[in-house]
Amino acid sequence: MDTSINTRKGITNYINDLIYAHKYDWVHLKQGEFFVSDGSPVVVSTVLGSCVAVTMHHPKTGTGAITHGFLPDSRQQPSKGLQDPGRFVDSSTEFIYREMLKLGAKTDEIEVKVFGGAQVFDHRQSSQVVGVGSSNSRAALQALNALCLKVNVVEVGGSRSRKLYFLPQSGEVWVKKFSRL
Repeated sequence: MDTSINTRKGITNYINDLIYAHKYDWVHLKQGEFFVSDGSPVVVSTVLGSCVAVTMHHPKTGTGAITHGFLPDSRQQPSKGLQDPGRFVDSSTEFIYREMLKLGAKTDEIEVKVFGGAQVFDHRQSSQVVGVGSSNSRAALQALNALCLKVNVVEVGGSRSRKLYFLPQSGEVWVKKFSRL
């Protein structure tokens, strides 16, 4: 299975064809949401700035999951991390991993990709706001390391937002970077 990312032009036409001609379901993730697929054909899209998306795919079962975390560390607010694990990069990553295991995935067979974490805020703003993208990226990689998951692709940082399309049943990911405003 190809674990790279695809940035080819014409992705919008391809995705529209999957949704409309091939009748794939379409899910759009907002901040703090996650999606776990049982292998049914679906296209998941999301838009990332400083937020981070972690995708997981298990080739043998055709299952996959994605999360869109917007704060790095649930340990700062443990009760919110339990109530709303999707909010935090660390807790949402752990959550989708546990869901993948429930669907029959084995840790050493899960393909993992990490995206986002851009520096989209003006550098003159508060240092807490400015560093959130790199903090989110670091939190994702630390959580994945703690779960003993090998990361196949890391596409984080920079100053541009990204639109992601993810096919959980195949693990394919397409990334479109936006121009910096």
